[in-house]
Amino acid sequence: MQRQVCVVWAIIMFLEAGAKAVSIGANGFAAGYAWTQILPLVASAVGVALTLLLVARSKRAARAEGGPEGR
Repeated sequence: MQRQVCVVWAIIMFLEAGAKAVSIGANGFAAGYAWTQILPLVASAVGVALTLLLVARSKRAARAEGGPEGR
């Protein structure tokens, strides 16, 4: 599961960086600056939400297999 979480966060960070680059290139500095203030917060919120979903799914799978339920 740790690998899945790391992959999710890596993809989110790459998407954030790409969105920042596109925003600055297409809209100029002022709009790009505004997006660079917003995108990290959005990316972090999405990352936390997806991490929680992965944890919940992993716990359900462990219970279904009769394994440890996690700590």
